[in-house]
Amino acid sequence: PPDGLMNIQKEYDRKSEKERETIRKEFRSIGKTKNQYMEHILYGTMPSAARKIIFDTTKVKTCPYCNRNFIQMVEAKGAEEGEQEEKYKSFFELDHFLDKDTYPMFSVSLYNLIPVRPSCNRVKSTQKFEYYPYDSANGSDDLRFHYVIMGEDFLKDESLLKIELEKRSPEMTSSIDGLYLEKLYEGHKDLVQEIAGKVRFFGDDYLKSVCSQFPDLFRDVEEAYRILYGNYYEAADFPKRPLSKFTRDIYEDSVEGGAIR
Repeated sequence: PPDGLMNIQKEYDRKSEKERETIRKEFRSIGKTKNQYMEHILYGTMPSAARKIIFDTTKVKTCPYCNRNFIQMVEAKGAEEGEQEEKYKSFFELDHFLDKDTYPMFSVSLYNLIPVRPSCNRVKSTQKFEYYPYDSANGSDDLRFHYVIMGEDFLKDESLLKIELEKRSPEMTSSIDGLYLEKLYEGHKDLVQEIAGKVRFFGDDYLKSVCSQFPDLFRDVEEAYRILYGNYYEAADFPKRPLSKFTRDIYEDSVEGGAIR
């Protein structure tokens, strides 16, 4: 399990460099080829059915590093007729949270493999992040999005908006900075305008009022929110749709009036 993997990693890191190098050599000599069998063969030629197991087990539907893109896996064309060797096509890459050069023993450990969007994987490369996506201790508010209003016409002119990422957990710093997330989210000012405009037009009590007026259409306020703002409100649902965390934080900022400078 994820916490077990991290405990082994910590135990390994406490060893001397000489001991760690001995362990790395032992793992790289596994297999008949004696040539990084785990990294090059087991991982490098991993069948699509194994990738499907990882995808299904982790239950990740959006990139856990950025929450800006869907990731998906589908049955390959002709798979039912046996026309193709690969049964599935994956629209994601597997990132080694602990890089396989430093930690070859985790090359094919399920919870060291994170399904992520290709660009996040390439930018991360061998960087070591402190924020582990599978850690159950992570809170939904370890990171908080805010927007700053720098002029009255911010709903029409996005140059009058600034998006800020508040790091509420020290572990978040390496992944936010390493993936340039603050700069990437600056590209979503139009969504801020849309959300803030809806809150201003409808008012913060609108969701409650439509639920009371149309009980047959909306089960609760969260469902009404999802339909009006196009995303999920509860933290447990954030992995289901891109920009879900961002949407909720901006919505709550808008209800509070946003920060004005």
